[in-house]
Amino acid sequence: MANIAVRQTGTRYGDARVWVLWDQSEQRGRVNITLDMTKFTAATHYPKGYLPSGLVLSQITQAGANQGLYGPYDPKAADGRQVPAGFLWNTFTPTDLAGREAAPLWVGVGLIKESKLPANSGLDAAAKTALSWFKFF
Repeated sequence: MANIAVRQTGTRYGDARVWVLWDQSEQRGRVNITLDMTKFTAATHYPKGYLPSGLVLSQITQAGANQGLYGPYDPKAADGRQVPAGFLWNTFTPTDLAGREAAPLWVGVGLIKESKLPANSGLDAAAKTALSWFKFF
């Protein structure tokens, strides 16, 4: 029988998650998602070769082959990514930059230290308002 469990692919890194001050939800606050890697750019999202934890992610809601997948939050997007959903939980190196990657999304309640989020995390005033279950310091 084939194993259809969702799992993260790619190389994982030890991640201190210094941007997380407190995670009230613990494991209950994370969901497995699939990233559409074509929505990420090397220069902006993984200049060091890996996606850092703390990126603001959004679900693609526009009808089509990528509907239901996730990409980086983009307030100017017209495919659903203008509505933030949560934060990438694990730092990892994607193995298929033109395809899909499984990853955990943090959607639980917690405290976030903004100054410790990675560069180009995508967090802006609109995202902070939409992600109201997080408190930012």
